[in-house]
Amino acid sequence: MLSVAKIDHVAIAVKDIKRSTKWYMETLGLEELPNPGWGPQPIFLLAENTSGMALFETNNGNPLPVDSRLPHFAFEVDAERFEAFQEHLTTLSIDWNIQNHIIAHSIYFRDPDHYLIEITTYDLS
Repeated sequence: MLSVAKIDHVAIAVKDIKRSTKWYMETLGLEELPNPGWGPQPIFLLAENTSGMALFETNNGNPLPVDSRLPHFAFEVDAERFEAFQEHLTTLSIDWNIQNHIIAHSIYFRDPDHYLIEITTYDLS
C-alpha cells in the first residue's frame, strides 16, 4: 500500500508574521529556514531539521480567501513515492497539480472537506 513518510509541515495564518516568527523560535526552539527565493511568505520554521511550520501573514488581520494555500498540511515522501502518488491520485479521480518550490516539489489536492493536502519531496535528483 502506498503511504507517506512523515508530516513535513503545517501551515497557519498569523496576524503579525514577525511577532509569530519570533514567538515560535523563542517558545518552541524552531529555527528559520533561509528563504530560497520564493518571496516574503511563507516564513518556514524547522524543528531539529525535520518537520516544520509555514507561517503566512493575513491581509491586515483579515482572514485569507477560501481558495488560498491555507490551511493545509504537508506529508513528505521520497522521489519514487512522489511519482507513485501522481498515478494513485489520478486512478482515484482526484484533481491535483504540482508546484516547484525551488528546494522541493509538491503535489496539491483537496480532501472531501476541501482541506488542501500537500505531498512534498526534497529528493530532486
